[in-house]
Amino acid sequence: GGASGDMVLGALVDAGLAVAELERGLAPLFPGGLHLKTQLAQRGHVQGTLVDVDMPGAAAIESLAQLEQLWGGSALPGPVRDKAVAIFQRLVEAEARVHRDRSGRARLAGHPDTIADVVGAVLGLHLLGVEAVYASPLPSGSGTVDSPHGVLPVPAPAVLELVALAR
Repeated sequence: GGASGDMVLGALVDAGLAVAELERGLAPLFPGGLHLKTQLAQRGHVQGTLVDVDMPGAAAIESLAQLEQLWGGSALPGPVRDKAVAIFQRLVEAEARVHRDRSGRARLAGHPDTIADVVGAVLGLHLLGVEAVYASPLPSGSGTVDSPHGVLPVPAPAVLELVALAR
């Protein structure tokens, strides 16, 4: 029902994005280092590139302020920074709604891989000169998924909030 960050980065590589250029753009965000590994992946009859992000010793980011500080001094182009910040602001807003946090200090559970995937996707689109992205309606899914918060329904509450915020 969706695409992982590794799949999105792989699709951008398959569309012509140079892995070395993406790695150069993301590396300054991870002082401990960053390496992108690519491999051919196949799901059914469909093949594509999978990009695995390796960041030894990278720590989780817990707030938007910490995230902005991380890349504030980076060489990320302004539009890439702005779009990435907007995406993470949406994620924080969705999580705040789900957890009924009205304090304005909702935590961003920013796993380094998630940060690399989101910023990498925005950077990759920018480097390829893509000005707009269109998608078909998302399938809703069903069942349950194990999470750090316990068993959650699919789609997860935060996903439903993200969809509601996008309208």
